[in-house]
Amino acid sequence: MRARGSPSRGSTSRGGPRGGGAFRGRGQSNENNRDSRRAPNRVIVVPTEFRRHTKDSERTRIITTWKNETGCEVIPQLQAEKGPGRSIITRFELFGTSDKLDKVTQEIEEWIRYSATKTSETTGWAKLSAHIPKEWYQNHMEREQDDRKKKFLKDMEENETTTYKSLDLRDSEVTMKDAFGTGLAKLDPIRLDDEVFIKAVGLNKLEIRGADIKRARSAEQHVKVLMEKVQLRINNKIAYPMYMILDQREGTEEGVIYEKSDAWWPDNGRHPIAPRLLPCVMTSSGPGEYWQDLQPSQYYNIQSEIQRALDIARYEKGSYELSIRLGCLGLKEDVSSIGTKRDQEAFLVDITNKKELDCVVKHWLVDDTGGEELLERLFDADHLLEPATPGTSFGWANKPATLSETQWFPTLRGTWIFKDPNSPQSTSCPYVVQVHWTMDEDGLYEKEYIKFYRLDPGSYAPKENLDIKLLELGWQFSLTSMIPVGRAIVPSALLTFADQTGVKPKYDTASKEPFISFHAGPSLKIITGRIDKFYTVGIKKTAYKLDIVSMWHPGKDVPCLGLNVYHSDWRVQLAKAEQLRAGECVSWGNTVNTFLPDDGFSAPQWTARDESVKTDQYGGPLPGDGIRLLLTKLMELSQIVLQSDPPHVPDYPAIPPEPRDPANFQGILI
Repeated sequence: MRARGSPSRGSTSRGGPRGGGAFRGRGQSNENNRDSRRAPNRVIVVPTEFRRHTKDSERTRIITTWKNETGCEVIPQLQAEKGPGRSIITRFELFGTSDKLDKVTQEIEEWIRYSATKTSETTGWAKLSAHIPKEWYQNHMEREQDDRKKKFLKDMEENETTTYKSLDLRDSEVTMKDAFGTGLAKLDPIRLDDEVFIKAVGLNKLEIRGADIKRARSAEQHVKVLMEKVQLRINNKIAYPMYMILDQREGTEEGVIYEKSDAWWPDNGRHPIAPRLLPCVMTSSGPGEYWQDLQPSQYYNIQSEIQRALDIARYEKGSYELSIRLGCLGLKEDVSSIGTKRDQEAFLVDITNKKELDCVVKHWLVDDTGGEELLERLFDADHLLEPATPGTSFGWANKPATLSETQWFPTLRGTWIFKDPNSPQSTSCPYVVQVHWTMDEDGLYEKEYIKFYRLDPGSYAPKENLDIKLLELGWQFSLTSMIPVGRAIVPSALLTFADQTGVKPKYDTASKEPFISFHAGPSLKIITGRIDKFYTVGIKKTAYKLDIVSMWHPGKDVPCLGLNVYHSDWRVQLAKAEQLRAGECVSWGNTVNTFLPDDGFSAPQWTARDESVKTDQYGGPLPGDGIRLLLTKLMELSQIVLQSDPPHVPDYPAIPPEPRDPANFQGILI
């Protein structure tokens, strides 16, 4: 007989079904009490295809182990029981500091993948791991070091022996709150890495104390880098995208005509208008020949914008890609405007000020039929192009003997964007999965590498850090970035998807059919994706490369084609930004010399970071030879695309600064 007030049979005194064991109370999936609990720092959802029954003993063991090894509290949420003490874990709620969450996430994802192949009976028993003295000692030292570093997040004790370093910020353009956040929270990583105490003294001074002067000076330098980062953001609030018309005769008199986007465009409904600048009827020059008359101001405007974007990227951790893409122009304008003409100046004002028009350069240039013709012209252009190894290859790769043989050795790539499996919210950060295949020495495709990224919250495309559009031809200078994600903390469903995705057996590289077979599990939702087959050729007398990309978009059975130009050193230099920590920046010396080398190959081994700019006789800034050479090569490629007569290329460099009125120095730049 039950006493008055005692819980009824089959329930617990804390709510929820019986059998919760160590998970009663906050650990149980109790919808009525969920609002009263503190919000977890991170949630990991167990994919439906990985779920299985677990016993109380197993759940107790794994969360205790994770707590001891990582210092994070893990609370599993359960489905209804299938028997006494047997429940299915649907998700894990994580509570802990940011520096510990990745470590416990790695442990949980590993358990999810491992346990999916086991039964609750085989995993219910406690497992004794082998005693490896070296690993035990390493783990012990790591725990001791972590515990020791935690003291630097607190106030310094009176008995601490430290070296004092003062940092005066009165001359700074930003306040400490703007730079370091409320309570100087953004300085915590520096406190832990350099093992120093940092506190504010008044409104404009920091006091840094470390065990020795070396640590204090290191922390001081990292703090200064954070200040530089904030100041650079404030001083470089230039609006982009930047629209440029290099040929001042193009569209000046005739204007711009709005044409209907071609039916073969993969998303012609999104940008139904294709604006086209009308050439001046009074000029006798052929298309693309105007580039020989470009002014130094036009070169310098492009160079300075590239430098601005790269100087900001030096301070931001991420995976960057700098490229110059040739594609179709698209506009979000009402279809009723098809066939209408706009004045050039009015057109530039509209696309600059009316963001809803969203003037873009598409990734594609021509359709499947036009792509075959363009490939033939490019492979015949041995006056400009030469065979090259793929720019994305990290290992062995075939180098064709001739340009025409390039079509035998394409590189394959698949890119997919997924909703975050651990968060159903639309504002979560989507995941990007990218898989590359290259041909081995036996002529078979092997998976060269798999990369995982995250996008900004609510975004379905990489972040644009640079956007210069040359409107009359469709070239776009672009610097995009994504957040790299380590394989160990990638959701298990995404990891399985990437590992199981492969090239179809006996795939013919000349085929126009999609070459990849893949399957997304029930817990994954694909937002969009694209598969690419690209041919890489080199641009003669430079280290620039050209990717000729055949791309399959969702819902399309045949590919379209686009062009992408980049330097072979750009990816090496930008890869340094993937490992940045708080208070660090990438050191690549003089930005212009590094990314726009004068000879087109590579900058000297080290060029000091010199911000001085050469000027002409009127005091106007002069561009470097590197940007002149790059634009020259782009215009030569444009003539091949436009099927113009063979260009009369002047001996490089042959673009002297023109005499002009300093008051009219600025070119056409919007």
